[in-house]
Amino acid sequence: MIMLQSRFTDEKIKEINVIKSILKDKKLTDIERYSINSKLFKEYEAFKYDSAFKYVESNIQLASKMGDQHRIMLSKLEKAHIISVAGIFDEAENVLNSIDFNLLSGEDLMNYYNQWCELYLFKAEFSNGTQYYNGYIDRAKFYRKLIIDNANKDSYLYTSTLANYVCQLQQYDKAISLLSAYLNKLNSGDRQYSIVTSTLAFFYYCKGDYEQQKKYLILSATSDLKGCIRENNSIRELSSILFAEGNVERAYKYLNVSIEDANFYGTRLRNTQASLLIPQIVSGYQTEQHAQHKRIVILLIAISIVAILLIAGLTVIYWLLKRYRRANYKVKLMNIELNKAIEKLQQTNGLMQEANGIKEEYLGRFLEFSSILIDNVEQQRKTENRLAKDHKLPELYEILKSNEFINSHTKQFYQNFDSAFLNIYPNFVCEVNKLLNDDGQIIPKQDEKLTTELRILALIRLGFTDNQKISSILRSSITTIYTYRSKLKARSKYKDDFEQKVIKIDSYI
Repeated sequence: MIMLQSRFTDEKIKEINVIKSILKDKKLTDIERYSINSKLFKEYEAFKYDSAFKYVESNIQLASKMGDQHRIMLSKLEKAHIISVAGIFDEAENVLNSIDFNLLSGEDLMNYYNQWCELYLFKAEFSNGTQYYNGYIDRAKFYRKLIIDNANKDSYLYTSTLANYVCQLQQYDKAISLLSAYLNKLNSGDRQYSIVTSTLAFFYYCKGDYEQQKKYLILSATSDLKGCIRENNSIRELSSILFAEGNVERAYKYLNVSIEDANFYGTRLRNTQASLLIPQIVSGYQTEQHAQHKRIVILLIAISIVAILLIAGLTVIYWLLKRYRRANYKVKLMNIELNKAIEKLQQTNGLMQEANGIKEEYLGRFLEFSSILIDNVEQQRKTENRLAKDHKLPELYEILKSNEFINSHTKQFYQNFDSAFLNIYPNFVCEVNKLLNDDGQIIPKQDEKLTTELRILALIRLGFTDNQKISSILRSSITTIYTYRSKLKARSKYKDDFEQKVIKIDSYI
């Protein structure tokens, strides 16, 4: 089935292109264009993230243009779903918060609750093993209860939500019964079939029936392949199970398919999950190769002994040696590629999240501050030109002599810097105070976000360690900066590596 994936993908693309061709008709009304965009979103929803996002964004704009509040909210629900799948949780939460749920009713309101539930489940999946996991599960459970209490009892949403809810209550047989009855109405290759079989696999896992779990994961993974569902989870879970069973080669093959699907779909959530399995499976694969190497060596020794008695055995030994060398060379090449892939994934996952957030935040602040500064300089220039033209030299001299212009913009620069920095490192003040003695805590005043000391530490966190650069940015003398840094080290619990610990304070981007 995996070998047929490219054929399924080509067929999927042809179907999508047929729908796309309809959009070329310039006579389409906004409502017709909205409808076609919705079809394309559904086609791309589990196939390719960036295309799905493009069409749902287009629909939000079309609905806004038409002034159709109902369509705006429906498209926002679709957008919240797609960016939740992508792991962009904060933006998904912002989109859901922008929807006035008081204007929703019936199935639309249930979909709204379901999107919140999905968002917290994705957060839980992403934070599994951390202290945040149980909190996200509880929030998801809250929205599941709302759906159960209000949804149409004959709907799929009600059935699936109730099944997941009773599973949390450890009523596994009831949960399995609810979804098994619904599975008969679905066909392999459909997105819903893949979800139901994957969910049933999870129920059997909770129950401890691992054979049934494996069966339904295979059904789900097969459906994903047939339906070109690249946003999937089952084949990665199968890889993990096969690895635990000792079938390292198939586990490695399935993991590669999972990584390729995640890269094709274009989001970091599944990539991150797959990257957690790579070291384990690669290690197991190397162990298996090492064991194979040992077996070949033993075999070669045995053949060498037999060769003394039987010259013909030399031919067999020669053949085995060539085979071993080829295998060993392939293993070395594969290990090199795998090590590169692991390093690349680890570097990408670690740096992309923080670097993108810092660049976006500071670029926006820089553009905003630069625009305001240009406007103010222009206004100052006009005022000075007017005074010069009117020969009001005393007044012009007073303006040129005054520091008010510089001071006001310096203050505005501090405010912009403080806001941008705290957006990236919201817990920075708290984390710094953890490094200081109780009598050396830094408490900003009500009218300020960061003190001068905290700004110095903020610049150190951003990589500015040279006193001259810091003094230039903060418009202070080098002596002042040096004095502040010395006093901060003196008040720290970690006098030898205080600034190194500041540099390690995490962002929450």
